[in-house]
Amino acid sequence: MMQYTGALPRPQRILVYRFASNPNEVQLDNSPTVMASWRAAGTTASSEQQQVATSVADAVADNLVAEIQALGMPAQRAAGPPPEDGIPTLAITGQFMAIDEGSRALRMTIGLGAGQSSVISNVQVFNVFPAGRRMVDAFEVTAQSGRKPGAAETMGAGAAAGTLATAAAVTGASTIASEAFGANVDDDAKRTAKKIASMLSDFFAQQGWTGP
Repeated sequence: MMQYTGALPRPQRILVYRFASNPNEVQLDNSPTVMASWRAAGTTASSEQQQVATSVADAVADNLVAEIQALGMPAQRAAGPPPEDGIPTLAITGQFMAIDEGSRALRMTIGLGAGQSSVISNVQVFNVFPAGRRMVDAFEVTAQSGRKPGAAETMGAGAAAGTLATAAAVTGASTIASEAFGANVDDDAKRTAKKIASMLSDFFAQQGWTGP
């Protein structure tokens, strides 16, 4: 992480921009259950990649605005160039380096980290002024779905020693499709926003804008 060490005026607005994403960087869940749902809905892999990239970008931006506001700072979604009105402004931009849906089937049947989803992001913070902008902070954030027991673990040691197919048969396709909260990229987007806000909280405190 790099930081600007000079004193900055307390921003009267913080503009949160939608992070740039490349649908080709999205790794989809290609398990049979998910692919069957694609076929039923007439969805292609490329359209699904675009939808995942868009939903993650929007989720991160919306949640980040809320997280920054919870820190007592004036955040808002933004698009286009920042206003040139002389009001002290920070702009937060970023890029998704990787978005991986992981495998819902593996998370449900094996658990404990198998089939984890993840979102990796680069984040930049700019001080905006009439003559242009200057980067004052930059860092990378990685968010992953949590480790939790799957069917192979909750069924006991004997079942855990069996095959994935056995565990999958017990959980059933409907259970896999309605996977528990916290194990998909949408929730990774929320975790990403929380991690970014934590990094920003330290930066804000160092600038004297918020308490430690």
